[in-house]
Amino acid sequence: MGLQSCPEIILCALVRLQLSNAAAMNVADTPPQQLASIRARAQAGMPLKGELMRELIPLFFSPNPKWVVKNPTGAIRRLWEISPNTVVAACVEAFKVLPTAEERAEVVAFQCNLLRKSLPNADNGALQQVVSGSKDADFAYTLACYMADNGLLDFTNWLSERTNNVGKAAVTLQSIVFLTRTYNKAKLRSTAQGDGDSVKLVLSWENLASMLRMLTMVDNETMSQVIPNTDTTLGSQGKIILER
Repeated sequence: MGLQSCPEIILCALVRLQLSNAAAMNVADTPPQQLASIRARAQAGMPLKGELMRELIPLFFSPNPKWVVKNPTGAIRRLWEISPNTVVAACVEAFKVLPTAEERAEVVAFQCNLLRKSLPNADNGALQQVVSGSKDADFAYTLACYMADNGLLDFTNWLSERTNNVGKAAVTLQSIVFLTRTYNKAKLRSTAQGDGDSVKLVLSWENLASMLRMLTMVDNETMSQVIPNTDTTLGSQGKIILER
């Protein structure tokens, strides 16, 4: 009951405390004895902070019919001011615990709408930071697809920018792994448009087409890579997707 009575305050306080401890440990002239004390306090509270964050993240970053936070937008706005990276990490954490592609697409839509309501100029800054700042490729692709389906992002340009940032081989692998999990669920955007609702799809044919166009331009050497934990090359898996 305590968490649910003031989750906004607890969430921001936990993050601020963690950042304060980290900042204190990074001060060059902190006396060794004081540094050891700060480190000991931080380590002692780590299990409790971790448990609290696991309880709090679903309240803010996932649809929660059992409990509605009274002021989520204010909390997210404040949390973003304190630590944008924490917001990105929380979005990914809420995403990763869900088992199905449909549930993950739903939570990404919820998070995107939450950030747009919470942060000024989110469409021109914060959302781009979230979709580009995540190290989880599945989350990044799912969010980018949702944003593209709703006119918030040019998917072809995003793929190009991601290639420049992480490399052609990595994007080729990430795209094929993502398509392997989602291509059989692809639908036209027009089939998912409701009255005033956003488009919510696991994968649209439009985004599928963008990825396939990109993959057709990848050289043979890159496509000869073997997908981790399999005996299948990127080229062979890409061919399977195209044939189906």
